[in-house]
Amino acid sequence: MTGKKKTRKDTEAAVEAPPDPREALPQTPASWNLVLAEVRKVIADVPPPPEPKAGDLFEAMLHAYFADGLPCGYGQEARHRIATSYVDRNEFRVTDAFEVEDLLGDLPIPGLFDRCLWVRESVAQIYNDQNAVSLDFLREAGIGDRNNFFQRTPALRPHVVAFLGNLSLLMTTGEVHGDTYLKSLSFFGHDPEPQVVSSTIEALGGVRTAFVPDSLKDLFAVYVRRTLSPALERVGYDKKPGEDETVSAMRADLLTWLARRGQDAKATAFAESAAARYLADSTSVDPGIADAVVSLAARKGDAVMFADYQRRLESTDVPAIRRRFLSALGAFEDPALTAKALDYMLSDKVRPTETFVIMQGLGGRDEATAQRMFQWMTSHYEQLATRVPPPALRFMPMMGSGCSAERLAATQAFFGDPKRATPGMEKTLERVSDNVHNCISLREREGERVTTFMRGFAIN
Repeated sequence: MTGKKKTRKDTEAAVEAPPDPREALPQTPASWNLVLAEVRKVIADVPPPPEPKAGDLFEAMLHAYFADGLPCGYGQEARHRIATSYVDRNEFRVTDAFEVEDLLGDLPIPGLFDRCLWVRESVAQIYNDQNAVSLDFLREAGIGDRNNFFQRTPALRPHVVAFLGNLSLLMTTGEVHGDTYLKSLSFFGHDPEPQVVSSTIEALGGVRTAFVPDSLKDLFAVYVRRTLSPALERVGYDKKPGEDETVSAMRADLLTWLARRGQDAKATAFAESAAARYLADSTSVDPGIADAVVSLAARKGDAVMFADYQRRLESTDVPAIRRRFLSALGAFEDPALTAKALDYMLSDKVRPTETFVIMQGLGGRDEATAQRMFQWMTSHYEQLATRVPPPALRFMPMMGSGCSAERLAATQAFFGDPKRATPGMEKTLERVSDNVHNCISLREREGERVTTFMRGFAIN
């Protein structure tokens, strides 16, 4: 007997159809065990996640400042923009609160400028605590705070602690004379610790303000060269592989001081060469010295270079690069280009939050330039007041700083006018007044000894 021949249709019907994965499973222990077994199969081939990294103080601080009272996304976005807009944290350290505010200005963060200012001040204090020593901080700190600082800074050897903690304070109080102070300071440029050299540079800034009028800048240049050249020769002009960030920051300060204050031909030639390389290929120069060499090359620059810097500035929206060229525009020493830079500062090519950057490039050049800047500021104040963020106006009296009683009196008269009053300006005036009077007192008491010492130092 022959059976009926099976058709393809009969065969397919005999095979049980697979379950539809879209259908819900019955809520039974068997279903649960089935799901767990499938999950275990999948995760068996998944590599374990890396161990979480230790918290970063800088990142946590940024997040806390910008997300305070807001959804955490604001802090995350602020951190992302800062990380992608600056080459490194050292470059962010030297930026201004106005620039950070401009970077984050489209975010609806209440009190944004104050938050940016808090971040800026916090970063500066962390840097000073971890990488450098502020002599002003040590002079003003109580004994307990000073001892706590030195305990947190074990790299500073005992003789350096004694110098930083005691000698500067003793000179301020008149118990150590200025010539002794400068003689002691001259040894620390040879110290192998970057923190010590950075502290020496900071101390030299105070020396220059208090004791070096324009008539003595050539004599001071000899002192600067002999004090700081050993440090630059030791670390070299170019960054080395694996070099610590503090060394890169110190190198930029050394180049700036030796070229500007020390009138050092080798440092100046290197800066001009490095700037030319940077302008041809920005990746060819260590970012840690880029600001320094671009500004140093501008000192003797001509109108062609000035126009090139303007073009580069106007062609980018990156805050750090804009700041680099804005500051450099203030470094041109040709009087006609200085005037052009100040006029350019008031143009629509410069953002309101960038207004002070050119002035910072001009600042500290010499006493004559400081006086010209003050006069320019008073004659253009109404224009400046309409451009800069209102909270920034309280810092304008800082342009009366220095060692000039006449400029201080003019500053007090100008900003004492009620029509120019703004919150916080009175405290700035008090601070400027204290600093100027202390400077004048120190110059009157120790100036002759310092000058005599520098003359002898130059010939010995």
